[in-house]
Amino acid sequence: MDFQLRSSRFIAIAIALGLVVGCQSSSKQSKPPPEPAKPAANDPAAAVNRGTVNAKALIDFTRGTGGFPLAGDSLPASIDELIASMTKAYRQRADLPPDVQSPVVATGDYPNLDLLRIDMTGARVKPDFKPKSFQSPTRESNGLHVKRVEYVARPLQYVDGKTYLSITADDVTLNLLRAKPGAAKAKGADAQDDNAATLVMTEASNGRALFEVAIADLRTMFRMTAKSGTGNRGGYVVRNVDFAVKSDDPRSLSCEMRVSGFWFVLPTSFAFTGRVDVDDNFNAHLSNISCHGTDVGGLLFAGIVDNAIKKYEGRVMPLASFPGGKIQVRDLAISVDDAVHIDIAFSSLSGAGKGS
Repeated sequence: MDFQLRSSRFIAIAIALGLVVGCQSSSKQSKPPPEPAKPAANDPAAAVNRGTVNAKALIDFTRGTGGFPLAGDSLPASIDELIASMTKAYRQRADLPPDVQSPVVATGDYPNLDLLRIDMTGARVKPDFKPKSFQSPTRESNGLHVKRVEYVARPLQYVDGKTYLSITADDVTLNLLRAKPGAAKAKGADAQDDNAATLVMTEASNGRALFEVAIADLRTMFRMTAKSGTGNRGGYVVRNVDFAVKSDDPRSLSCEMRVSGFWFVLPTSFAFTGRVDVDDNFNAHLSNISCHGTDVGGLLFAGIVDNAIKKYEGRVMPLASFPGGKIQVRDLAISVDDAVHIDIAFSSLSGAGKGS
């Protein structure tokens, strides 16, 4: 479920507008090329020539995002302990439907499983739960091999909307990822982070992730996130957030987010725009990144912000990175109607996990 908590919003929000928000978090990376870098859809050589400017991927799974959480910091010793540990971890994150005792089904000869299925359909994320990724993760060699992994949450309920996600993969290797001992304390994080672990895919074949979120729900998520995340920061109070998102082809997504509010008593409204195009090597090319004001306060704000974010125009980065580096994105299809639909195919370089 951590995948859906963070990555579902990240895929829909960060790909759409995280080219503005996410770029901010990558400000220490290499400088972008001087020219815009919108790729030709059928010209992978052009993408290679322009190079990948950022080593950091747009969607980074290497710190535990996208994993299957455990309640402890070590690999369970049996299939029953695995089910109990995962069930506890999911119950810490969400309220399950009344008729569901455990969302986890596992069969096979542990640690070589025939099936690992997690069904979070109808679960409601606890309002106070915030997904975390490991600041300094360490990956251990011990883990599981699973012939078939399935995750489904159609839908997963939030306070401010719902998302739909299903993930399937064959011949999967799951390795244990945990925080490096003492890393949480050193980073000033909750000490409990040192006692957390998750199972992450490091090899797989025939992987597929299907994600959907209604535009209406996405609009509400933006609005709630903006209001709760900014509050009265720097004297600015968010009144409303709206946006428009579209996809010109299966490898592109563009968005305009409009924010209105007050900076102290001055009306301050502005709009962010951004676009991502994914080339045939599955590098994400950022373009049309701008901020413009729509009133006096917005013009003042946008004049500062637009200059700061323009340096990310033309930036190129891998679309996604996975623990161990063996799993790669194989195909991508994006479409937009009354919802955002994202279909991702993935597999490891060998095409299968260790047990195939």
